[in-house]
Amino acid sequence: MNFLIQASLIFSMPLLFWLPLRRFVPLVLVQILCGILIGPSLLGRLAPELYASVFPPNTGVALSSLSALAIVCVGFIAGMELELDELKHQARRVLHAGFLSYLIPAVGGGCFAWWAGHQWPELVGERATSGVFAVAGSICFGVTALPVLAAILREMNLSSSRLGHTSLTLAAINDLLLWSCLTALMLATSQPNAAQHAWVWLLLPVLLAAGFIFRPWLRKWFESLTQMKELSTSALSIVLVGLFLSASVSEMLGMHAVIGSFIFGMLLPKALRQHFTKLTAPFSNAVLLPFFFVSAGLSLDISASPAWMFFMLSVVVGSGLKIISTAIPVHAWGWSWREALQLGALMQSKGLMEIVVLRALYDAGIISQSCLTALLLMALVCTALAMPLTRGLAPQVHRKYLME
Repeated sequence: MNFLIQASLIFSMPLLFWLPLRRFVPLVLVQILCGILIGPSLLGRLAPELYASVFPPNTGVALSSLSALAIVCVGFIAGMELELDELKHQARRVLHAGFLSYLIPAVGGGCFAWWAGHQWPELVGERATSGVFAVAGSICFGVTALPVLAAILREMNLSSSRLGHTSLTLAAINDLLLWSCLTALMLATSQPNAAQHAWVWLLLPVLLAAGFIFRPWLRKWFESLTQMKELSTSALSIVLVGLFLSASVSEMLGMHAVIGSFIFGMLLPKALRQHFTKLTAPFSNAVLLPFFFVSAGLSLDISASPAWMFFMLSVVVGSGLKIISTAIPVHAWGWSWREALQLGALMQSKGLMEIVVLRALYDAGIISQSCLTALLLMALVCTALAMPLTRGLAPQVHRKYLME
C-alpha cells in the first residue's frame, strides 16, 4: 500500500507543479524539486510523522530497485542514440567547438575541484584521493544533458533551427567525451571483489568463444530483425538479457552498471537501434525516470549539507565556463555574440546526465554525500537557467516567437 501511495505522489505531484510552468522549466527539474519537497529536507522536518508513514524505511528497496533499472535504461538509450558515423561527417570546426565546449569546462572544473577538495575535505569520498576527486570534478563540470537539451529545444520551438541543430551536435560530442572519461575513471579506480573478478575473467574467454562460434547465426538473426516491422517478444527478451548481463559484468569489474549498459547500447547494430529506442525510451521516460528523479530528491537532506559555498561557486564555474567555452569558438565562425551566448546558455544545462554521473561517482565512493547534494543542486540551477537565459538573449524580433 505504501508503495502505491508513493507512486501516486511521484507521478501526480510533479505534473501538477509543472503544467503551469512548462514554458519556463523542463519536467525533470520539477520532478527532482518535488523529491526534495517530500523528502527529509522539508516534509521530514515539518511533518516527521507524515513522512514516516508515507516513506517508511522498509519501502526504500522498491524505489532503489526502480532507480537502478532506470539508470541502466538511460545508459542503454544513450549508447543507442550516439551516432559516431554522423559525427565523423561533421565539419571540422563543429568538431573543434564540441571538443572545446567539453575540455575547457572539464579542465577548469578539475582545477576548481582539486582546490575545493583541499578547502573542504568532507567533499571527497572515502575511496578517493584529491587527484581522483579532481578528475571526477572535471567530468561533472563538462556535462551537457543531451536528453534535457532536446526537451528544452522542443519546448522553445527551436528543434529545427540552426541553434537547435548545432547545440544537439555539440551535445552529442560532449556525450561521447563524457562517457569515455567516466569509463576510464571507473576502470582506474575500480576495486572489484576478488571472487567476482575471477569469475568475470573466467567467463570472458567463454563468452568471446561463444560470440565467435555463433557470429554467423547472430548476423542472420540481426538481419531478420531489421526486416520486421515490429520486434517479437522473444527478440526483445534476448536483447534485454544481453543488456542486464552487460550491466552486471560492469558492476562485477568494479564499475557502475550504467557503463556496461551504455557500451551494450553503442555496440547494438545500427539498424536495430531505432526499433529498440521506440520500445524502451517511452517506458523509461514515462515510468522509470520519474522514480529515479524523485528518488534523487528524496536522497538529499539539504539542511544537513555543509557545502553551501561550494555549491554557489560550482554554479558560477559550471555555468560560466560552459557558456564561454561554447560561445567563443562559435563566434569565431561568424555567429553574432548574442547567438553564440544563446548556444552557450543551452549547452550549460546539466539535467539527467549530470544526475546519472553523480550517482555513479557517489556509489563508487569518489564523492561524499555533501558533495552529491551540492553538485546536484548545481545541476538543477544550471538546467533552470537554460530557458530564461536563451529567451533573454533572443533578439527582440524573435522573442515573441520564442515565448509562444
